[in-house]
Amino acid sequence: HIYSEAEVHIVFVTIYNTVLAVGIILIGAYISDVSATVTHRKLIDENKTLNNLANYDRLTGLQSRRMFMERIKDSEDNKSVASGGDKKYALLMFDIDNFKKANDTYGHLCGDYVLQNISEIMRKSLGLENVDICRWGGEEFVFMFCNDDIDSAFVKVENLRKTIENKNFVYENNNIYVTMTFGIIERDSGKVDDVLLESADKLLYRGKINGKNVVVKA
Repeated sequence: HIYSEAEVHIVFVTIYNTVLAVGIILIGAYISDVSATVTHRKLIDENKTLNNLANYDRLTGLQSRRMFMERIKDSEDNKSVASGGDKKYALLMFDIDNFKKANDTYGHLCGDYVLQNISEIMRKSLGLENVDICRWGGEEFVFMFCNDDIDSAFVKVENLRKTIENKNFVYENNNIYVTMTFGIIERDSGKVDDVLLESADKLLYRGKINGKNVVVKA
């Protein structure tokens, strides 16, 4: 059978339309897959952002209270199985002396400057290994040393205190004298909770009423 030109044209058009339809389906599937991948990555990025907002303080980049409490729980769990349960931890609560006066005198932006610079000094002085650094709220902070007893932690914190005391903070040509008071307690038994944090806070308060700019240990 010899196909006429019209029949050949019809066959060609049919094949072309079929190939085109398949191509459109494949392209659509590809775009859908890419879109799903992009959406998945976007969700992952958004979750990371939300976790960062929940776990880290926006101003200082230090751990949030929520993350710190989770770290305390993790360390307690690790402590119970490490070295027969006798692993030492040191817990500190401390704040910036006379912070409200600096805020009232030079403004809240100056307060933010001091908080950010002190946070950076703490990171550089103590590192990020075996120590958790948390902005507890306002000008108050908390440390947890995971491999130090109270005496070795005291030496590190005393060095930090001296570093901050000797630091020349300058904001808009104003020299700002900054000191900090610390209360330190050892976690060698029992579960870490608000009771131990309160004990560290009481030591901090003792340092405040006895002249400030000091490290007080239990």
